Amino acid sequence: MRTVLFLMLIAFTLAACSKPAPEIKKAAPIAVTSGRDAAYKAFPKDDPKVQQLGDGLMVLDLVEGKGQAVDGICLAKLNYTGWLPTTGKVFDANWKHSTEPVEFPLAKGQLIDGFLKGFKGLKEGGKRLIYIPAAQGYGAQAAGDIPPNSDLLFEVALFQLNEAPESVKKAAAEAEAAANKPVEPVTPDTADPTKPTDPAKSPDQGK
Repeated sequence: MRTVLFLMLIAFTLAACSKPAPEIKKAAPIAVTSGRDAAYKAFPKDDPKVQQLGDGLMVLDLVEGKGQAVDGICLAKLNYTGWLPTTGKVFDANWKHSTEPVEFPLAKGQLIDGFLKGFKGLKEGGKRLIYIPAAQGYGAQAAGDIPPNSDLLFEVALFQLNEAPESVKKAAAEAEAAANKPVEPVTPDTADPTKPTDPAKSPDQGK
């Protein structure tokens, strides 16, 4: 009897150990197709979740990311779509040119100011709308299908952040220094206009 019970105990233990371990659920990575289904909608300026970044620049997070956040110079891998808010026309979208997300540096001198500032705080896996006033876009200049003095609207889906190479950091530092360089005041010409300034044209030359 004891032998039977012992054998039954062994069989039960083996059966319990043979059960598959519970699957550990991992956070699903954001699909590389995220952002390609973007459809134009007017930016909801009155939404209480809109972040006002100053001078008309606004952002609205559509999906809260779970990874690291943009903070400083880095390389960003993303999908983006850009519209003209006045017409709803797409003027650019990386996914129209490639099936893979695009990667470019988030650094001064590499992007228009509004686009660069609009990324700050966005986390990997997140999706965001960025509304850029003309003054922080291309200003009075035309750029491709973008007319002069145009506000811009972008939807971006951020996949991954990587450290930027030293060359990008150096270029960004130089662009920052140039942007912050004080403008030298123009000194008015105080010379006497009645006196010749060019010796070659002086009537007294050779006397």
